[in-house]
Amino acid sequence: MTISQKYIDRFHTKYEKKNSGCWEWNAGKDGDGYGRFSIKDAGTFKLVFAHRFSWIIQNKSDWPIEKPIARHTCNNPCCVNPNHIIPGTHKENAKDCYDAGRESKNHHIGKQVNCPHCNKTGGLGVMKRWHFDNCKRNK
Repeated sequence: MTISQKYIDRFHTKYEKKNSGCWEWNAGKDGDGYGRFSIKDAGTFKLVFAHRFSWIIQNKSDWPIEKPIARHTCNNPCCVNPNHIIPGTHKENAKDCYDAGRESKNHHIGKQVNCPHCNKTGGLGVMKRWHFDNCKRNK
């Protein structure tokens, strides 16, 4: 994706740098608090995740296909600091979520389950994607 300088300049007016190191997005956000940013690509306007856009600007490359998920190392969904964003897989992101104790409504859809091996409680999605396969007591 070739990004016009006008979009890069506009992007940098939409966040505020915090003492935590996070760059908190102040413009449009989705229901989970992730920043959204509109650009024109191939003649069509589209909404992109602001944190991905920030990573793409800094790394001067497209998002890696083999790592489809943007992982926030700061656990702050509205952060667009490219140094806080790393590409990852769904499984890696689920593990991050599990380890941080933040299981969004999309990950467990309200259903809590217990691991049959160690009795750890967590959201169904996270437990299925990471914990059940990796439970140390199951080995």
